[in-house]
Amino acid sequence: MGALGPMKYTALIRTYNSLPLVADVVANLRAQVRPPEKIIAVDSHSSADQRAALHALVDQVIDYPDEPFNYSKAINIGVAACDTEYVLIISSHVLLTDPNLITYGMNHISMSGERCLGCCFNQGGDIEKTYGVSWVDKNSFSLLLGLSNSCAFLKRRYIVERPFREDVFSAEDQEWAAYYLREHDANFYSFHSVFVKYLNPHVSELKTMNEFISMAYFTHPHLRSAKYVLPRLGRAMLAVLRFRRSRAKFHFTMAWELFMTNFRQPVRRSAYYGEEVETAAIEPTSAPIELATRKDISGTLKV
Repeated sequence: MGALGPMKYTALIRTYNSLPLVADVVANLRAQVRPPEKIIAVDSHSSADQRAALHALVDQVIDYPDEPFNYSKAINIGVAACDTEYVLIISSHVLLTDPNLITYGMNHISMSGERCLGCCFNQGGDIEKTYGVSWVDKNSFSLLLGLSNSCAFLKRRYIVERPFREDVFSAEDQEWAAYYLREHDANFYSFHSVFVKYLNPHVSELKTMNEFISMAYFTHPHLRSAKYVLPRLGRAMLAVLRFRRSRAKFHFTMAWELFMTNFRQPVRRSAYYGEEVETAAIEPTSAPIELATRKDISGTLKV
């Protein structure tokens, strides 16, 4: 593709006791053909040992405030400390194992217009087709094709001009992208590759529930409809008949919360994997959203 001009970027990682995996994340970033100018970590109350190790790994550590954790706020705090044209928002559990990956994204962005927000990289694809590429605009944006800030290379000024909303407790990347696609006719690239490794150890039913409820209210209102709510109730009843109480409770709660988004804005905690880590900074991402949604749409999500 055309000649690649300077596209300096800062890597922004949200962390909470993320070692040793985050060390591999940083090593893969520094091994990129086009490495970041700087690596910043927004840390949410990691242990003393973890914080000391983190300081040795990255260029700057920013402490998250002593308050309940919010994904959007963590991003906004980190972006405010960046001074490059682009920012790579990457999870502390996403490995970029191809050193050309960021360059590949840059090449696509450099051939696009001013309305291009940037790109995101997702786990997927196969070894024979190194990268799957999708052009996303307001017409193609969907549950299966959205922005993932698990690994998103974005133009920083768009985040500064319109920060991630802190009342969006989950799937904040979807709401942010939907705004720009809808209001400014923006677009972005979505890549899938086997060289993107999503290794989040905290995927859970609560995480999936938070993401669906958030998307139902903020970005994909069709999730509130009977088409999606009634099958949830059916799954709940089937789980009851199979004496699977936890699955039944999950589906009943999901159905009720999706239905209630028709009448009120949901308020839920951003953290999703334990009361003891209420302020934890391991964020929900679109990679698991896509996997869960694929199962839901195809009807193969088992109770």
